[in-house]
Amino acid sequence: MNRSRALLAGPIAAILVAACASSTPSATPGHSAAPSAAPSSSPAASPSAKPIPSPIAIPALDTTFTSKLHGYSVRHPSTWTTESATEVWAPGTSNLWGNPALDTIDGKFVRLVGSSQALADGQSPDDWLASVVGNSPSCVGSSQLPASVTVGGQPATVTLNGCLAAGGGIAPGGVIYDVVAVVDGRGYDFTVDGIVDAAYVQALLAGVTFG
Repeated sequence: MNRSRALLAGPIAAILVAACASSTPSATPGHSAAPSAAPSSSPAASPSAKPIPSPIAIPALDTTFTSKLHGYSVRHPSTWTTESATEVWAPGTSNLWGNPALDTIDGKFVRLVGSSQALADGQSPDDWLASVVGNSPSCVGSSQLPASVTVGGQPATVTLNGCLAAGGGIAPGGVIYDVVAVVDGRGYDFTVDGIVDAAYVQALLAGVTFG
């Protein structure tokens, strides 16, 4: 999500995120623009999301992808394809879809992208989160993640909450979610877009483990 998975974000074509409140963030599959000092991991988000039929059937998460570069694993359907990141996510750079710093895991209508970076010396978790959230568009969709959402059991901050994904989305009419978290001195960014709802996204996030 910056992005883009955005941000996935990501996973993610080189596009900017349009804020739902008509303000443009500094870059995203997450959240920075062109992208600046904030991470980016979410794709373009449209002002309002059209309702996606809910609930959406959640497939069996019967396979595990492990990111050796970013330090996490995540459960996903065995029919999905995976592409590991080949570059680190450098501080102060954006993470748009298609960025080699993104792990991309996708099915035909759903995509998850993830990345992480070590906090700078002396940088607190709150400072890192502020650098990301401060550049996030303030849009929400019809199916929203709760404020107390977790990733792999760790508290996370929602930066995109079911917004309509614009250009670069994996599926026409799809929506996008982006969450960020700090775990053991690393900042993580996960973006999910496509034909999904909040329950589907929570199931994917629950399948994340760190380390």
